[in-house]
Amino acid sequence: MDAIIIENIKKSYGNKEVLNDVSLKIKKGEVFGLLGVNGAGKTTLLEIIEGIRCCDNGSAQIYGTVGVQLQSSTLQDYIKVKEAINLFALWKKTEINKSDLIKFDIKEIENQYYKNLSTGQKRRLHLFLALFTNPDIIILDEPTAGLDVMSRVLLHKQISELKSKGKTILIASHDMDEIKQFCDRIAIIKSGSVAFVGTCDELVLNTVQSYLIEFTFDNKVDLDNLKICKYVKETNQTYTFECYNISQCLNEISLLAINSNINITNINLIKDSLEVRFVDIANRG
Repeated sequence: MDAIIIENIKKSYGNKEVLNDVSLKIKKGEVFGLLGVNGAGKTTLLEIIEGIRCCDNGSAQIYGTVGVQLQSSTLQDYIKVKEAINLFALWKKTEINKSDLIKFDIKEIENQYYKNLSTGQKRRLHLFLALFTNPDIIILDEPTAGLDVMSRVLLHKQISELKSKGKTILIASHDMDEIKQFCDRIAIIKSGSVAFVGTCDELVLNTVQSYLIEFTFDNKVDLDNLKICKYVKETNQTYTFECYNISQCLNEISLLAINSNINITNINLIKDSLEVRFVDIANRG
């Protein structure tokens, strides 16, 4: 049974087309991930599903009650946490679940003004309010962006609990570990269109096989003249490259290090990753 059916959605802002004939079906009880680079159209699609924004063509059908955590949410600076919660309880005509206040670490901040909360505390409050009426479907737009480690762990715990209860969750995220951990299926939005739908394993297995190799150097390197290895990312002078021939990649990077008078201090061959496959699709012409 489907919880969300998106059919032929189109949306433009003036002459700029943001969504072009997007169709998706999200099953009841499924955790569905929405991926795409900034500007791909993810947030616009979520806002249409949520009813915040109208589409130019097509439809979004929702089967069940919905709770939403927006990518950018805010409350009045000088409203206290407990005042906001009481307001939502009155609005939704429901009782406050005091055990959830403790579970979300809200109890300890209920007398604080919203403006004085940390980013993590605000995100926890927003999620608490989104789940206030025990909705069937939860939509999360970048739920852990900008959070510290402990706040991320707490939010991930809540998402796991929602998943175990059979809730339908639609989550947009740039965090590949988050996507792999929770999502049953994913869709990649590229330039306003659906470029891929399937499981994370299908994304990795059903695309061109390549290798990831990490090289750690004792100094920064100039990568402008690479021809065989494709630069992926750099962290603390450990560079990750994608290639289709390991020997050729080793030769090219070794020659680069020699010509640059830089030492290679570590080499690590790692498995192909969801992140690389996503980048490959997102950048494909």
